[in-house]
Amino acid sequence: MLPQAYWRQIEGAILDEKVRVGELLRAEREGLFAAEPINASDFGGAPSLTVRLMRATPEPVLDRYLEASFLNHPGLLRCFGAGTVEFSGTQFVYAILERAETTLADVQSERPLTVDEARELGRQLIEALSYLHQQDLIYCNLDPSTVVRSGERWKLSEYSQLRLAGRGYSGETRRMLAVSAGTPPEAWDGIVSPAWDVWGLAWLLAGAVSERKPNPREGRGSARRPLPEPFATIISECLNAVPSERCRLTRIAELLGPAASETAVPSTTAAARREDEDDDVQPPRRWLRALTPKQALRTAIAFVAGFLVVALLTYHPNRSSGAATIANPQPSVSPAPPPPGSHPNGEADRALDSNTPNGLLVRWANAIRTRNVDQQVACYAPTVFAFYGSGPVTPASIRERRSRAMSRFSTVRRLDISDVDIQMKGPGTAVATFTERWDFAGRDPSSGKVQERLGLRKIDGKWRITSESNVKTFYKNGPNPQS
Repeated sequence: MLPQAYWRQIEGAILDEKVRVGELLRAEREGLFAAEPINASDFGGAPSLTVRLMRATPEPVLDRYLEASFLNHPGLLRCFGAGTVEFSGTQFVYAILERAETTLADVQSERPLTVDEARELGRQLIEALSYLHQQDLIYCNLDPSTVVRSGERWKLSEYSQLRLAGRGYSGETRRMLAVSAGTPPEAWDGIVSPAWDVWGLAWLLAGAVSERKPNPREGRGSARRPLPEPFATIISECLNAVPSERCRLTRIAELLGPAASETAVPSTTAAARREDEDDDVQPPRRWLRALTPKQALRTAIAFVAGFLVVALLTYHPNRSSGAATIANPQPSVSPAPPPPGSHPNGEADRALDSNTPNGLLVRWANAIRTRNVDQQVACYAPTVFAFYGSGPVTPASIRERRSRAMSRFSTVRRLDISDVDIQMKGPGTAVATFTERWDFAGRDPSSGKVQERLGLRKIDGKWRITSESNVKTFYKNGPNPQS
């Protein structure tokens, strides 16, 4: 953990010519700062921003935040972009985020939530988690410090653990068992699925209503009280060590009941409704039954770690009250490229999986940002049926066009993609529509804002671009670098 004095030196820095780092808001495992946009229109009129700085690690944290920048849901704190920067010899990943008012941890440090407040918390988080699961993404990070309040909504805010559902993550996930009770036993085997978030949500809700205020002068357990309903039942049905036997988000929503307005909360998306509907409702189980000795040991470790975290939920270190703005801000800090070899083989691509439309769109945009023609061409199908008014064309033809365009531009100052709307037209076809803003410098500088549309198709098990077109031009200076 870096001292506050270190974090305060970063105040006043300019990141990627987009934001000026303001006063320090929190200094814990990472630094959270207020932020001032250089150009307010770059962030869709967001009323206020923050910058989160995280020390770079071998995990693909940057890729995960870039993935989050394509997500759009009222239950997710908006991510406007991410990058890397070096400061005083230390490399950081930074993320530009919508500013929240408080965290669930802050609220719990003052008092537990009422049953009704916790019900509403659960309903809103289920909506956000269901949206992520529809994208084949798992949050993997449910904790009072990562759930924030913005206006009338609770939102998920921290995307460093965002992962695609799958296996093979044990190198990352085993250590998480000792960190948070929101980590389920299957983390030992590196298994990531929607059941992970079910476990985490159960622990989060239980901790939110817990009135456990340890007193060193009282005996152990004297401050513990039984959980109120429906949270006792949620714990009973969700803390099953076998992921396939855990209850679903739909079941938790059913236990939480409708909103006070008697309007049913849209707690499930189409993807959540498809979650094994034949066994959506499962009777309570004793979560340690039918375990092998090995499973029981792993689960016991997770449970003990979880108990310690929940028991200490009301103890939080004092937050920084926010520092005064530096009178003479230091010079701009230039973003640095990720260090070579910073990710294990395959890990950087795991968050940008080509087998999801979102992942393909992220890789395509990143390839343009880095001026990597090979990676751009790899995103296209063997035949692209429409390409800016012409077609069909081949990847070789697209390579020639993009190479010619890149020879005119020496620097990609910005390439932002927002308002992403991906419509699934079938099991293997989709259409992605989005707003693109760019600013390329060089011999023939170019800038503009357009609405683009990509046709996507799954070919031989991999998503590829089959068409690319301009839907609407808002403004343009110079040639379109894509066409």
